Amino acid sequence: MGDPSAPSTGLGPLADTKQLERVLGFIEAGKSEAKLLVGGGREGGIGAFVQPTIFLNPAKEGTIYKEEIFGPVLSVLTFETEEEAVKLANDTSFGLSGMYSDVLPESFRLVWSVLTMEQRLFTRAALPERFGLRRRSRRALLLLTERICRITTSRSVGTS
Repeated sequence: MGDPSAPSTGLGPLADTKQLERVLGFIEAGKSEAKLLVGGGREGGIGAFVQPTIFLNPAKEGTIYKEEIFGPVLSVLTFETEEEAVKLANDTSFGLSGMYSDVLPESFRLVWSVLTMEQRLFTRAALPERFGLRRRSRRALLLLTERICRITTSRSVGTS
């Protein structure tokens, strides 16, 4: 945590003190709605820094489950069955931004069952940085991808 212009900084401050107070309010609410795994407070006394915070299984009617926080706060939901996972992912106003799995056949099925604006499937292996691109074609591909994303729902799947 530190100066956002420094290359070694992994996490900078929030935009302003108003956002700091908003995020800290969500964290305080989350402490009574879920199990706090890590973080949960302000970092340092100067600047709008918040500790990266992770909650486990927030209450479905809770604030941190229903609202977008716009801060370094993550809620992790666990499930027993594939059907329950799809129901949890689809039962939100804001959508699921990603899921992690090592079981590819089930993961592909889940990716196409979840009705959200953006979907990513994370596996232990990552694609090479320049996968399928040559020389200067990356810029053209990024522009094309941006245009396509404006009119479609993105579904990204990485395999090993």
